[in-house]
Order: sequence, then structure tokens, then C-alpha cells
Amino acid sequence: MPTIAVWPGHIAPNTKINTPTISYDWAATFTNVAGMPAPARMDGVSLLPALTGKGIQANKPLYIEYYEGGRTPGFAAFAPAHRNRSRNQMQWIRMGDFAGVRYDVRGKDDDFEIYNVIKDPGERNNLGHDNGTATVLLDGQKRQLSFSQLQVEMKDRVLQMRRPNVSAPRPYDSVQVPAILESKQLLPGVHWAVYKGRFPWLPQVDGIPAAVSGHAAKIELPKDLHNNGVLYFDGYLTVPSDGEYTFYLSAGSKALFRLHDATVIDADYDHTGNSERTASVNLQAGNHPFRLYFSNPEGVDSPLLALQWSGPGMARQAIADGMLKRSRRQDKIFSADFPGRSSIHGRSLTFDKRLLRPHLPG
Repeated sequence: MPTIAVWPGHIAPNTKINTPTISYDWAATFTNVAGMPAPARMDGVSLLPALTGKGIQANKPLYIEYYEGGRTPGFAAFAPAHRNRSRNQMQWIRMGDFAGVRYDVRGKDDDFEIYNVIKDPGERNNLGHDNGTATVLLDGQKRQLSFSQLQVEMKDRVLQMRRPNVSAPRPYDSVQVPAILESKQLLPGVHWAVYKGRFPWLPQVDGIPAAVSGHAAKIELPKDLHNNGVLYFDGYLTVPSDGEYTFYLSAGSKALFRLHDATVIDADYDHTGNSERTASVNLQAGNHPFRLYFSNPEGVDSPLLALQWSGPGMARQAIADGMLKRSRRQDKIFSADFPGRSSIHGRSLTFDKRLLRPHLPG
């Protein structure tokens, strides 16, 4: 759906943006406009780089799932294949120029209808079983995939971008979250960085200059941790076998744990100090990207942060060193860009260290 944005002095007249966006991107955008980084618990990304022409716009898959009973309308303007069809459980994912749609979803193996919505906005030519190829952006890199490979990628990504909700059960709630396939570029340990400042919430750290950063063998509080700041980890968790894993996050202040693009434990909103929160996830064996945020407020000399897990044949324990990996490519980004750019999405909005306000044009 087209959107019109007007901001005199900041958005140039007649600017046309072709980057795919979604409704929940606007919350992050308006938070940046107000002079603050968006909360890390938000799924959306700020659109300010695209709107203002300043910085690098994040580009990530967009996803929605929903239930609607009955059938689609029989409008003559619809392609015949889209008229009067059962809706029920539905999913939609956008990856680059391609949209994947599933109607009346019965399980994880249902194929997506795939459309090039740039060349085919009416979604009349289903490429789901086409013999051609598609160019999509995966983890910040362009890749050429066959449409059968894109089918697999979409089926995996929709499981990596969501969490089951008891108030809205789906037929794929019990399916294991797929691991990533690429492991050759992974090194032992995790990345970490400290962002100094007063934040009303745990922030998306993209674009905030880091006070100090490095990598470590395990998740622990570094000696360089500043009071009045945020500690951020990212890396990959190596899951030893298929099954359900429970994570235990203990924190003296706000904390947030994400796997892939889904929030697993939110101890930011309505957090009680020195408390523990838990969540269980059904995971496939292999490597799973994670992000961990922790706030160390001013005046706390001995902060508490501990992330533990348990799983099939594994009692509750700290995550062992050998179960943590980091990206070789992210190593280059950390060493080249800190202090400066994003460790996840590549956005380059910069914030004033004193006010943590974005440097907007004008």
C-alpha cells in the first residue's frame, strides 16, 4: 500500500522510495525522529535513511501471519486464481522483489506461492515451481537462488521470525526453528560492545557509537563495562541436538534475548530487578544467531547478568564456551567501524553522545 510522508526540510520533495517497508517500521522511525534510538524489542527498523537520504537503509525480510475465515472476494479485478478461495490461516513474507503467500496453511511443508511483485504487482504469475532463479538479499549479501531454494528459504525464515502465541494458535507452532546453513565463516566466541548513555529502554544499537567493543569466549560482563550504559552481545548459539530448549535469563536490570529475528525473553518492559525470566524454544540442531542486550544503570557496582539453558539430555547450565560462535564477516565490521556503524543491519544513523539524538539533515 503506498504511503505519503511529508517532513519539510528533512524529506526532499518528490522523493520516491522503493525499499519494501511494513507498518511496524514506522514506530522505530518515529522514535528516531523524536531523537531516540528505537527499542530493541521492536521488530521494525527506522526508515529515516531512506526518507532523508542520510545513512544506509536496513533491508530485511518482512513478515506477517494472520487468520481470516471465509473466502476471498470474487472481484473481477482479481486474477482468477485469487477469487473465492479459502483463507483461514495465512502467511506472507517479502524478500527483496519477491513475496511469498500461503493460504489455508495446514503445515510447515505447504508451498508458498511466489510472486515478483515489482514486475507482477497483480500477482498473476506464480513462480513457486518455476525453473528460473531469483536474486535476494540474505544476511546482508546478495545471493542467486533457484525458486526451489527460495521456497526452502521462505519456509525457514517464517519460522525464524516468529514466536508461538497461545492466544493465536497456528498449525506450525510446534515445528522446530531451523538452524542456519552457513557455518564456514564462524569463529569461536561472541562479539560484545558497550554503549554509554542514559536510555529509557534497551535500544537498537545500530548507529550508536560504541564506547568499547571486543570479543570473548563466553557471555560475561566485561571489565570495561561502564555504569550508565548498555552491554550488547551477538553471535551464534550451537544447539547440539534437535529438541526443546529452555533459556533462563537473570538480570539485575533490563535485559532482552533474541534468537534469529524473534524476541525470546523480554526483560525490558515491566522488568523487576534481580529477577529471572524463562522461555522455551523448539530448536533444530545447528547454529542459531542471537542478540543479548543488558542495561547497567548508574550507581550499580556489581551488576547481575546470567544466561543459562537446558535441553534434551542436558541439565540447566551456563552456555559452554564451545557452544558460542561469532561471524568472521562481523569481525571485520566490528574492527573497521567501531565506534560507528551497526553490527546487525548496517544502518549508519549517528547519535550525539551527550543527547543521544540523531543527527538529522537541517
